[in-house]
Amino acid sequence: MWSFKSVTIDNIPGRIVEAAVRKFATKRHTLLDFQSSATYVGTEKYFLGLEKEKSIELTRIRSPFERLLPKLVINFDKNDGFRRYKISKFK
Repeated sequence: MWSFKSVTIDNIPGRIVEAAVRKFATKRHTLLDFQSSATYVGTEKYFLGLEKEKSIELTRIRSPFERLLPKLVINFDKNDGFRRYKISKFK
């Protein structure tokens, strides 16, 4: 099961949002929908990220104890200047 919600960021410049996304994400090369985001390792990164040509997708790094919670994938549109994102929820 999945659902989408679109959110627009009006009060923060897109370059600041992009810098924060890149700072707190660990780069991955596979689709985040199918990749496990559970880990025991402590890190300064809070998200797994997949950079595509037109967007960047993020999912939060979860502990194995949080597997019961739904997986969220956040999709930032590069062409829109990181001012809009979509949230997808997977069960």
